[in-house]
Amino acid sequence: MRKWLPIAKEKSSVLGRLGLKPNDYILVTLHRAENVDNADRLARLLEVITRISQNHKVVFPIHPRTRKSISRYGLGHLVSKNDNIVLTQPLGYIDFIKLLNHSRMVLTDSGGVQREAYLLRKPVVVLRKNTEWIELVEHNQALLCDPDKLDEDKILGWKPGNYVEGLLGDETTPWRIAEIIRLFI
Repeated sequence: MRKWLPIAKEKSSVLGRLGLKPNDYILVTLHRAENVDNADRLARLLEVITRISQNHKVVFPIHPRTRKSISRYGLGHLVSKNDNIVLTQPLGYIDFIKLLNHSRMVLTDSGGVQREAYLLRKPVVVLRKNTEWIELVEHNQALLCDPDKLDEDKILGWKPGNYVEGLLGDETTPWRIAEIIRLFI
């Protein structure tokens, strides 16, 4: 991921296209079935995002599954008429990495986004009951928030601890794993 940052810096104009300033917005991603296929939970998540947007700009690239659920459950009014919520189509990787790198905080239910936020040293709030990256929570690099018990003050007040290097391995980990697998083939 870090190798893509210089490319994103040079090639992506996403901040200008969306009228954003670095470190002046909160990035949100939602796509997991347990969050977006449940009308009550999705409504609660969108209500919290709306309340957060009262004092902070929110950028929300909407996953197709999420967009479909917002429409199916009639929840568009929660996010569509709010000048402080920037709704976009899903973004390509280069644009997304640039958005992530310049955000002040990330709210997500994505395992991949949790990992990338940690690597970019961005505060990340995990909108799930559990996470596959438990090391991030245990070392205060991510805040785990049960979507059924959301508190925007807790979310906005949370600060990660001092950065802990190497919690998720390093860039050589996939190669080492491949070598180990080859020993057994």
